[in-house]
Amino acid sequence: MQLFFASTSPFARKVRIVAHEVGLWQRITMIETDPWTDDRLRAINPLAKVPTLVRDGGEPLYDSGDLRLPRRVRRSAG
Repeated sequence: MQLFFASTSPFARKVRIVAHEVGLWQRITMIETDPWTDDRLRAINPLAKVPTLVRDGGEPLYDSGDLRLPRRVRRSAG
């Protein structure tokens, strides 16, 4: 899995903390990005929102306000 994040985003910080707390920290590649200029992020997420989590073989998730995110990530992690 890959997590696109901006270090200044409190939402990205929340998702990184949750990833650590549920034990997925080691399985996620962290990619620091500038959401205003990163074409890789825009290709995955047309809204260019951070954080954006790209699951292995799954749809990208980019709504950190969705508190179901940890449950969905754990389910996709197997």
